[in-house]
Amino acid sequence: MRLLLLTATAAALAACSPDAGARQQPGPEETRIDEAAPEMASPGVQRVEADGQAGSFTDAWIRTPPAGRDIAAGYVTIETREADALVRADTVAADGVELHTMSMDGNVMRMRRIDRIETSAEPVALRPGGDHLMIFGLSEEARLSGTVTVNLYFESGFTAPVEFQVSDRMPGMDGPPGQSEPGEHR
Repeated sequence: MRLLLLTATAAALAACSPDAGARQQPGPEETRIDEAAPEMASPGVQRVEADGQAGSFTDAWIRTPPAGRDIAAGYVTIETREADALVRADTVAADGVELHTMSMDGNVMRMRRIDRIETSAEPVALRPGGDHLMIFGLSEEARLSGTVTVNLYFESGFTAPVEFQVSDRMPGMDGPPGQSEPGEHR
């Protein structure tokens, strides 16, 4: 089946956001996740269409937090049909999600919250050492299930429910579990 119609789960996830009543949410009949199209070679591609807007999301993963911690970083590569901006994210699997960036301040890597991440038809990578999602209060259930749906909200009104893999390492990365990329949150 080429297109999967999201069920009431998508509506339930959208309704769980703190200000769900403050904006118009697409209903389950308006949002579709397209399986990887033939022109998209990566098996990890998620294509989401809603209200005439579309985006592709690849390599979506959340770094498993160390034992006893519930703060994690999330990474994904985003392509939107037109110029747009990621302005917010949330998930029912955590207490909160913020957009963050990392940059060098002299010889010190600093992390700070940001309001937006510009997107376009060219891939924009949220990755270790750069822009990323900071996830607070990640549930134990999310860790155990291995996947988390994160709702990504764009300035245009486009909302994309994207499934993130919870993993000890970046997808496709060789090496033993627990090995980190430069600048990655541990």
